[in-house]
Amino acid sequence: MKQILLSTLIIAAAGSLALAGCQHHGRQASEPKPYVLDTCVVGGEKLGSMGPVSSEIRDGYEVKFCCPKCQVKFDDMPSRYMKEVKASHVTIPEHTGG
Repeated sequence: MKQILLSTLIIAAAGSLALAGCQHHGRQASEPKPYVLDTCVVGGEKLGSMGPVSSEIRDGYEVKFCCPKCQVKFDDMPSRYMKEVKASHVTIPEHTGG
């Protein structure tokens, strides 16, 4: 009987550790914020107007490009363009008058 109880406790502890590991891993791998602009952050062209749209994930944000040239240009100076990508996610609270 003690053997069964000990085995049950070991299995329960191992299961708890496995679940805790999954939860910790889930926090590290969060989904990137979607690209919300209709235009290329680099060239300003409408997405899809220059051919297939390409994208990459940068700093937790999806970034889309109208063409491969823009993606290369972005990679040369990402901080310049990421400001606009991040700003597109900022919402301004409504004024409730008074």
